[in-house]
Amino acid sequence: MGESPAVVAHRDAPALDIDTLVPGVRNRAGLVECDTTAEAGPLPADLMARLDAAVKAACLA
Repeated sequence: MGESPAVVAHRDAPALDIDTLVPGVRNRAGLVECDTTAEAGPLPADLMARLDAAVKAACLA
């Protein structure tokens, strides 16, 4: 995907039924990454479907 796990998680968050997302950043670079991620918007639907399928397959293994 070319993105860090934190970026993927933050872009996945809008699809979840949550009211607040608190980023766990350790430094200024992490905060900038979160801000950039917020501007990028949610993950595309096809990628979300692939991620969901991978997680379900891992849980059944």
